[in-house]
Amino acid sequence: MRNEHTLRDTSARSSHGSLAHSVRASSLRALLRFFTLVATLFAQPAVAQDLRGIRRDDVVVRFLPGEAALARAILPQAIQPFPGLPADIHARGSEITVLLAPDEQTFSAWTGGLAPEWGAGVAFPRIERIVLPAYAPRVRSPADLRRTLRHELAHVALQRHLGNVQV
Repeated sequence: MRNEHTLRDTSARSSHGSLAHSVRASSLRALLRFFTLVATLFAQPAVAQDLRGIRRDDVVVRFLPGEAALARAILPQAIQPFPGLPADIHARGSEITVLLAPDEQTFSAWTGGLAPEWGAGVAFPRIERIVLPAYAPRVRSPADLRRTLRHELAHVALQRHLGNVQV
């Protein structure tokens, strides 16, 4: 009887130890991803000195010189109202920066590697930054990129509307 009790206690401690180790490892991975993201978000884009920009209201699209036509094609979509949100939602924050990444490496660097393979764009609502790919195969047409920009802007608009709530 005593041996069975001791065996159960040992087994429980062992599984608890494994669970605690798993939770600690998971927490450390999450913390590492967080610090990587913070470092990426506050770092200047590697090609910042070459970026051009066009603005409409409080949205500015930044791009390399070869992407000017694409930037002009997607920008009008930026200031369309969102049904269900206040009409002035775009004016309620600071400038929204949209970065058009010229290649996969830049897209990965500007998003901190957080974009999934199938991701069409990434929004960072709290810092009002959006990163969009401006290269094939992630972008098939300007119409696709306009829809993606609209989707990512919705994340920023919701963050503005809800305030400190995590979107």
